[in-house]
Amino acid sequence: MSSSSTQTIKDAMAALNQEVMQLGQSLQVLLVHQALDLLLEAGILAFQARPVRGPEGDVIDADFTSS
Repeated sequence: MSSSSTQTIKDAMAALNQEVMQLGQSLQVLLVHQALDLLLEAGILAFQARPVRGPEGDVIDADFTSS
């Protein structure tokens, strides 16, 4: 196997690894959002949004509290 072939394989594996990491992060975010939705629907978690003035104007800051 030539040096260029080895480097091509290494580059492809690095790119694949990056894609797999991004996929894993996306799935984790999705699962957390689904879990929060279930907790909110069940009344286990309460959601309160309150406006907070940030350095660039008004923003929404969400506080989660257990009930």
